[in-house]
Amino acid sequence: MKITTTLLAFLLSLSAFAQRSGEVVIFSENGEKFYALLNSVYQNYDPEANVRISDLTQEWYKCKIVSANNIFVIERNLPVKMNTTTTYRIVEKNGTYKLRYFSESPMNNYTQPSSGQTAIVYHSTGHEPNFSQTTTTTTTTTTSSGGTNPSGGESLNININMNENGMSTNISGHDGMQHSQTTTYSETTTTTTTSHSGTTQTNVQNNNSMSGFNNGSCYLDNAGFQRLKSSIESESFEDDKLRLANGAARNKCMSVQQVIEIAELFSFSDDKLSFTKAAYGNCTNRQDYYEVLGVFTFSDDKEELESYMDSH
Repeated sequence: MKITTTLLAFLLSLSAFAQRSGEVVIFSENGEKFYALLNSVYQNYDPEANVRISDLTQEWYKCKIVSANNIFVIERNLPVKMNTTTTYRIVEKNGTYKLRYFSESPMNNYTQPSSGQTAIVYHSTGHEPNFSQTTTTTTTTTTSSGGTNPSGGESLNININMNENGMSTNISGHDGMQHSQTTTYSETTTTTTTSHSGTTQTNVQNNNSMSGFNNGSCYLDNAGFQRLKSSIESESFEDDKLRLANGAARNKCMSVQQVIEIAELFSFSDDKLSFTKAAYGNCTNRQDYYEVLGVFTFSDDKEELESYMDSH
């Protein structure tokens, strides 16, 4: 009898352990549809305004909410309570979107709405939603030429000077051939249209360049970058570090990785924000600038930089 009781208690404890999981509900207060990513994996492949994700066995998940119309992106660490349904809501205030705690209840007491909510079992692998994307690129090139002899004629000048030391002769002229200097200006317009589940967004990007520019004199090679980094590190005061870094950002073209390394030299988020904003305009691979968000700890700082990127 004692063995039977012990075995029963052991099986019950195993059952209780196996059932240790939690779930989260995420919904948009204003009804905007979104994609929810946990640990960088899409949980819903169609945009929804309310999702319930179950079978969460970790206490923390890296959460990212992406709106279907690309109006907002929210990133934060999401706590999960075992045997509990925790509800979060997406709120908007003055154009800024945040994910806020709303409520919680025991899982077995949670009542799912009769409609409007999508139930999802957590999956650690998956694929991105099927986005259809069309890109059209148009390049316009303008060439201007200037010559030293627009008339095309041939001319010859002979000067003879007599003095007490003898005679000097100076002959000057040109051969009648046109010598010209050509400047080429090109403008490339790229229009990208992204569609998913009935939502369409169009982005237009203009890239202007002068021939021979090659990021111009602003290009910062590795040796120059290391000298800049050492100079910033040698400054004793944060204000002097920021002044030097921002000056370099305005005059040099840095890569995303270089921007990250400089930003990590600062202790305060305000200084990091100031520098990363200053460096954005001349960044050589701005399409990857979202990686710079990783230097910030708090969501508010990330959102402020994202807002700056969207408006510039």
